[in-house]
Amino acid sequence: METYIALLLLIVPGFIAENIFELLNHSKVSKTKLEEIIRALTYSVFILLGNYLVLQEYYIYYHKPILSSINDLLIKLTYIGFTIKYILLTLMLSIILALLWNWLFPNVIKIVNSIRKKQNKNEVNLSGTIFNRFFNDGQIHAIKIEKDGKSYAQGFIQGQNTSDNKLQEVYLTKSNIITDRPDLINQFNGVYVNFEKDILIKEYDLTLLNLELEKIKTP
Repeated sequence: METYIALLLLIVPGFIAENIFELLNHSKVSKTKLEEIIRALTYSVFILLGNYLVLQEYYIYYHKPILSSINDLLIKLTYIGFTIKYILLTLMLSIILALLWNWLFPNVIKIVNSIRKKQNKNEVNLSGTIFNRFFNDGQIHAIKIEKDGKSYAQGFIQGQNTSDNKLQEVYLTKSNIITDRPDLINQFNGVYVNFEKDILIKEYDLTLLNLELEKIKTP
């Protein structure tokens, strides 16, 4: 029984942190069971280290015997009061680790890409789909979707859903300004291509539209 409890304490915190990180980045990556366990263990190492340091400081401060082994921790976990406190501490540190890694991850990617750039290599994108990288940035984007050479939809992006690093759904709001004012929206910034689904997603250039809106706002 103690072995199962120890395994849960070792793996579960990592799963919590990993899922929070993926939710923050809107990317749920498909992994094998072994990959999931290895990633969870990686997170758990830091969480359990944080738990250990917090508990040791607590016991030193209150002049209580410190935890010197896993068995000491398992004995403590037989007490409901301690178990509740330990679970709350673990949840708190799992959230903190996920938030910290969410803040550090983009900077790590920037450093990696700066090194790759010096080596004349293309940038890597490990934070989700290419679509997610360019369109899920909090900015306003107007797009036109084409499939098999036919126009399917166009409008302003209001929401999207990605799973396993693939774009699954996108919600567009219709706007007559795209068709009524071709003088303001008639160029494309770039084109997203999905070779597997034969889908083209063209992003409209909103520069002229934004300038026109600024003129209207300015008295």
